[in-house]
Amino acid sequence: MFLVRLIYCSKPTETFNIQEAEDIVDKAAIFNTSQSITGLMCFSHSNILQCLEGGRQQVNHLYQKILHDTRHKDIELLDYREIEVRDFNHWSMKLITSGSLDRDLVLKYSQSVDFDPYEMHGESCHQLLRSVC
Repeated sequence: MFLVRLIYCSKPTETFNIQEAEDIVDKAAIFNTSQSITGLMCFSHSNILQCLEGGRQQVNHLYQKILHDTRHKDIELLDYREIEVRDFNHWSMKLITSGSLDRDLVLKYSQSVDFDPYEMHGESCHQLLRSVC
């Protein structure tokens, strides 16, 4: 079984808030543990950035569910690749808020100080998430 890493971004709907993001992470931790999926989600009022790691079949199946989740929109796949090791193996799912992203850190990986994964390369998003953890 090959390990893969999938990184996507999306926009939360108007009713999707931090409490819902926390609820998703709590439920995802249980499901992801059963599927040996690891990763994290970065949530801001205007963007969601998520990284999933695990077996190809399990990650692909979960991503198909994510694509049909009505709590967010404008889902864009930023990166998908086979990997040799996981970077986020300590978390079945971890939540990071945009408050954890200081201006200098965001600028290191993007063209501006504003957190906007739609304007970032997939690998830059991956490195940004690694830097936060």
